[in-house]
This record gives sequence, C-alpha cells and structure tokens, in this order.
Amino acid sequence: MNKIRYDVGALTLFALLLVPEQAFAYLDPGTGNALVYGLISLASVGAYAMKSAFYWLIRKKNHEQPGSTTQSEGLPSLLIYSEGKNYWGTFRPIVETLIERKVAFRYWTQDIHDPALLIDSEYMDSRYIGEGSRSWFKLNSAQADIMLATTPNIGTPGYPMSRSPKVGRLIHVWHSIGDFAYAWYHKGGLDSYDEVLTAGTYMDAQIRLLEQKRDLPEKKLTPCGVPYLDGMFTKVRESSGDTPATDGKTILVAPSWGNKGCLNVYGVDFIADLARAGFSVIVRPHPQSLKVEKALFDSFKEQLASFPNVSWDEGVDGSASMRKAALLISDTSSVRMDFALLYERPVITLEMPLANLSEYEYDELKPLLAQSSMELEIGSRAGKADISRMPEVVQATLSAHSSRDFAAIRSKYVAHFGRSGEAVAEYLITQLAK
Repeated sequence: MNKIRYDVGALTLFALLLVPEQAFAYLDPGTGNALVYGLISLASVGAYAMKSAFYWLIRKKNHEQPGSTTQSEGLPSLLIYSEGKNYWGTFRPIVETLIERKVAFRYWTQDIHDPALLIDSEYMDSRYIGEGSRSWFKLNSAQADIMLATTPNIGTPGYPMSRSPKVGRLIHVWHSIGDFAYAWYHKGGLDSYDEVLTAGTYMDAQIRLLEQKRDLPEKKLTPCGVPYLDGMFTKVRESSGDTPATDGKTILVAPSWGNKGCLNVYGVDFIADLARAGFSVIVRPHPQSLKVEKALFDSFKEQLASFPNVSWDEGVDGSASMRKAALLISDTSSVRMDFALLYERPVITLEMPLANLSEYEYDELKPLLAQSSMELEIGSRAGKADISRMPEVVQATLSAHSSRDFAAIRSKYVAHFGRSGEAVAEYLITQLAK
C-alpha cells in the first residue's frame, strides 16, 4: 500500500524548523502586530522556497531511478484547489486515497501554511500559488480536465475568481453539513459548477430549485458525504470507543461569529443561569471571533468570571470539549451536526433573527427550508421566549435524548459516513478513466 511518504530525517527537520505549526492565525491586529506579521510572512515565504528546492532535489533523484514515475512526465488531468489550511480536513482523506491509488494530481493552495505542502509524493504536485491578484491570475487560467474545489462563487460576477475556460469540469465538494449549509452561500455560489458532490440527497431539492429559478442547466449531483468528518469519526472511535465519556451535566456553547453568533444576539445571561442551576458550561468561541470580536468576548468573560463552573475553550481542536459535553447549544453553525452525528448527543438551536438575506441563497430557498426538520431531529429549538428558562429547556432536551435515532439521522444527512473522502476520490478516479 502506497501511503503519503515523508522523508523521516531531513524532511521532518525542514518541516519543524521552517514551517510554523501555529501559523500565527490568532494575532491581535492591534498593538504593532502588523510589523510582526510582515516579518513572519517573509520568513514563511523563504521557508517555502527552501522547502520547494529540497523537494525538487528529492523528485529529481527519484526520477533518475529506473522505473520511476513523476509529475514532470505529463500534466495531470486532476487539479485540487484549496483556499488554505482550514480546508485541509476536507481534502486530506481525498488526497490520501488518490496517493494510495497511485493517481497523479496537482494541489494548489493560497496558504503557505497548508499542511499539504509538507507531503512529498511522486503522484502529488503541491504548489503555493500566492495570495491576492497573483493567485487569481493563475487560477483564472488553470488547465485541467477536472478541477475540485470547496469554494463557492467561482465565476460569479463581482468575485475575483472566474471559471477558467481551460477547465473541463468544475466540481464542488461539500465542507459543511446541515439543511442550512447551502443557504448561507452568497447568491450564485454554485451557478458556475458542472457537478456537486453533495453531503446527501437531501440537498438535491435546494440545488434544483435554484437551477429552475435561474434557468440554469442541471448539474450532475452525486452524494459523497462530508470528508472532513472522516478523520473526526476515526478519532472519536479510537479515543473513546462506542460511549464517549460525559458526566451528563456539561453543556457546550459554541456560537458562530459576527451577526450570526448567538452570543451577539442573546448575550451570556443564559449561561449564568445554567451555571447557577448546577451545570458545567464550556464556551468555545468561533476562531474568527478571537480575531475580530476580541473585545466583545473579553467582556463576556468578565461577566462570567465569578462562576467557577464556566470555562473557555479557545484551542484549535475542540474535540475534548465535545467529548465532555452532554448537550450543545449553538445557532446556525454546522458544528451542530458534527456534534450530533459524531457523539450522538442532542443539540439546542437558538433561533436567530434573519436580516439582510438578499445576498444569500437563503433568500431564494425560504419556502423550501421552512419545511426543514433537521433542528428538531437532532434536538430542539429555543427563542427569545425560552432564553430565560434555559435550565428547563436543557433538562427537557436531555430527557428526550433516548428517543432519537442518530444512526438514521446519519444515513439521511451524510452519504458514506466515515469514508466520504474515499468515496470522493473513487468518484474522481472513475471520471478520469472516462
């Protein structure tokens, strides 16, 4: 079995010394950090240049060996485009399967900290294509039989990335889950795509409705699931078996950021009420909130500082908090389905005011999404009238937990659960063979 190959000696040294694992993603934009970030970026570019030269030497050596096959022998007809490291969870299981199947492909990323750049395989040509106008120019003239991306609005008027005329088939792969996942794409999000590898067949009606309204040709829709859940599901099984540990009294609050964030709308009084009622509460802000709403969340921390049973999780990996929690409280975030499907525990969805929807697909999908039952399948809804009695709402939702069939919910919303990346890769291999 051919796996992703890392040079254990020199490559590891280069990776550790030259590619910062933290990526400095949460620098406070104030207090002179602009200068620091500039120096970091310069060092990162230099590191990538040295790493690229190192990989070139490895590939050259491999190419000189009898019977070797390298990317230089021909232009691969598959191109994977990633906006950066935040999407590596989606692309990793796809990449691993392609390499295992010995399928040549290119991988372009706009993020110099993308872990894909550390992979050295004769079947994978990974490139950092820069940011801004430099990267758009390269993407707008990309050449491939098939281009796979998670990015919405490719080719939409007013967006910097057009659809390259040299791409035969543009295929979208999903990187989130839930009835409302597509609804929060900006209008025209998938209009230029030829195919969509959906999370499940429940998405078909939404896509078909927009095609009819805009007189667009029907896209090919293939249910492949959500690849980023593969690794999370494996981790859950390996770390906790069939019954992850929870004390039954820990509540996880995971808000979105900005106007879609439940704490921006409801505040933190309901968290204080839960703490007074004897629940342990973990608050996990969205990573973007830590960058653009730091002052607001600092004030939330002050308001809750007197409660020893309220803690904050600002780490990169939220799996430890999810494992402890008996119930999740969130808003429109896709973390709701992650939590429900991975840990088989209930979710309370806080209703959010819907404003300025004219720029989102939701504006066109309202009649269809009004029939959605996803939120009630995985838990319950709560609104302004319920927020002052959250301890009672939480207790009632926990009590109804045993009546939910999470295996059936998984089957409905995620095709090929646990092996979606493999399903995507196998589909691409089949299409390339044609």
